[in-house]
Amino acid sequence: ICSYISTFCPGIVHTHGSKPGVLGRIAAKRLGVPAILHTYHGHVFHGYFHPIVSGIIVRLERWLAKRSTALIAINRQLQQELVHQYKIAPAAAVLLNRLGINHAGFRDPDGQKRSRFRQEVGLAPNDIVIGIVGRLVPIKQHSLFVQLVAGLLASLNNMPGLRFVVVGDGGERPRIESLLQQQQVSFAQAGHSKAAGSRVVFTGWRQDMDAVMAGLDILLLTSRNEGTPVSILEAMAAAKPIVATAVGGIGELLQQAQCGYCSNEPSGLQTMLLQLIQNPAQRLHLGQNGYEYVKKHLSLEKQANELKCIAL
Repeated sequence: ICSYISTFCPGIVHTHGSKPGVLGRIAAKRLGVPAILHTYHGHVFHGYFHPIVSGIIVRLERWLAKRSTALIAINRQLQQELVHQYKIAPAAAVLLNRLGINHAGFRDPDGQKRSRFRQEVGLAPNDIVIGIVGRLVPIKQHSLFVQLVAGLLASLNNMPGLRFVVVGDGGERPRIESLLQQQQVSFAQAGHSKAAGSRVVFTGWRQDMDAVMAGLDILLLTSRNEGTPVSILEAMAAAKPIVATAVGGIGELLQQAQCGYCSNEPSGLQTMLLQLIQNPAQRLHLGQNGYEYVKKHLSLEKQANELKCIAL
């Protein structure tokens, strides 16, 4: 890293992520880079490691903060946690720069993206589809997703046409499949002959998130720790309602945009999902709210302009 920075001679080093944030900022400080910025897209101060390890990480981040020109949080909740809960840096040093998204790319006016995704995955045109998007890792809490799937099917007497999609992959997949088996919920990999008859379909990694979001009716997020998940911005850009755990900046965003519901209680999440399943007009209304909010407040241009002001 030092060799690369020495060759490039930047006026600004801007790091993202935990490990790059440590190595990049140490190297930049050592080489006398004039401006050193670090963006927190979330943090690993709880939910990831043993409390002793988490404590060491917090102390390291405090040390790095003193060697940074500015720290950037992507939502106000995260900003408050960095300043007041974990005391990483004073309030004046932690600035706000909300994520933006290219919302235009997620529109599907003729329904072609929706049809293509559903055909590829094995979903019928009239199915009501709830999707969860992200790495299959413990912090995403897919066990709660399985609990909600089983609860919804029981509450709705195995309602025909209610389907679920798991987008992403990771080490937790065998455990998720085992939990689905325990709940007697059928599942299959997209493209398999059994996919069309299974309640839950695993798609693996997908890059065409515009088509994925077009194919869903509701986005569900069950994480224990988040910053501002890009999947939520993508759902909003695709005019889809959201049900999520109230972690990170999710509650703040959903309240401001009026595009979904959040709760940390499984019963609350299930109630919200039931309301949306049974009320297509409500799904449409919340989805449109999300799209209008993204278009007005969360563009890439707005994010870039704010970041430029911070850097200068």
